[in-house]
Amino acid sequence: GGALYVFSALYASLGRRIAQATQLASFPIPSSWSQTFWSSFVASSFVSGVEILEAIVDELLLKEEGGVLFPNKLQQAMLSTLELEVEFLRSFDSLLMPINLVPTSHTSIELVVDFDGTITTDQTSPLLPLLSIQKKGKSKEEAEEEWGKLGENYMAMYNEFLSTSLPSSSTIFEFLEKYDEFESTAYNPVEESQSLSHLTMEDIKACALIVHHNSCPNIESAHPFPANKPFVSTTTSIRPGVQQGLRKMTEESTSLRIISLNWSQEFVSEVISLSFPASPLPSRVLSNSLFSEPPPHPSFPSTGKLTRRVTTSKEKVVFTSNPNSLKITIGDSLNDLSALLSSDIPIILKNHQTKQLSGSFSRVCKSYGLSLLPLFASTFPSLSSPSPSPSRKKNVIFVAESWWELCVWWKEWQKVSGQQPS
Repeated sequence: GGALYVFSALYASLGRRIAQATQLASFPIPSSWSQTFWSSFVASSFVSGVEILEAIVDELLLKEEGGVLFPNKLQQAMLSTLELEVEFLRSFDSLLMPINLVPTSHTSIELVVDFDGTITTDQTSPLLPLLSIQKKGKSKEEAEEEWGKLGENYMAMYNEFLSTSLPSSSTIFEFLEKYDEFESTAYNPVEESQSLSHLTMEDIKACALIVHHNSCPNIESAHPFPANKPFVSTTTSIRPGVQQGLRKMTEESTSLRIISLNWSQEFVSEVISLSFPASPLPSRVLSNSLFSEPPPHPSFPSTGKLTRRVTTSKEKVVFTSNPNSLKITIGDSLNDLSALLSSDIPIILKNHQTKQLSGSFSRVCKSYGLSLLPLFASTFPSLSSPSPSPSRKKNVIFVAESWWELCVWWKEWQKVSGQQPS
């Protein structure tokens, strides 16, 4: 089964990327390649089948074999296959010529990574409000209904904003200014509803445990739930490949920060701490807080008012503006766009469940002529732009399928850019 997935993924991904390469570079398909062969190579039904296999493999990565998390060999096979794919593509010397994307003026790499939907498989934002509402005497069903109404109201305002602001904004920067204003007010209804009050640090840690247990369902004995386990549930977990990717990037980068619009920096830090024990990553989290400074006693309850630090995409940029660093930003949605456009190498991750880009993100990019190119185009200039540094044109964003792809890309990018681990 593992071999079937690995080679199917290889062929499907190769087919898609070679198709993109030939279109972007006006590279003719060799006449020796029959139409039947080419059609089979990139058939959408074949790609769909591989995506189903990928989902199955993701599930296998969380299973036990003999009491040990078994898929180390499978993970290594997947990574080795991606490396083989890159090696294959590089055999087209006339088409794919690597260049140095790191200007000599940059002395270090600065990595900026989003949390919800980027590190996690889905949004974690409902967890704390659902627990807060129940702590005030509501049932689980009543809490879900109350929070659901707030969510519906937000989505109605969000869709109205897009429908009015996209046509009226002449440039992407004008649109993003309006979007920042919208984002900064989106927290107000949540505060006014008191949906984040009565929460303690113990509550926050318990919710973080839920995400951790979903990511590692076979290690509950190592991190048991507290006696007053919260009455909230979610299927959200850490995305496959995140641990491997962030560990490697942390080891080889002078700066890696996790910057999030989440309600609670304490929650994000706790999830990261559980997923990366004995790692400096929890101290590199920047987000909002349910508490005022300094951090309270563990039993001190939240008031429902946020200490706002990062409420817009633009504010992510403020915290990462080091002119001497080459900046790589990894996000997954529209609220990452300002940060992505300010980066030297902007990377957008596809949704873990749908395997598609965020609909609103794609819509905005299309409206303002932003190019979305495969991630490995950042190491293949002839696939992305005649410019020596394509991302610096501020109209190119690179698309990653998964963290497994990011793992291999990181290794390859360092090789072709000439950037040595710091």
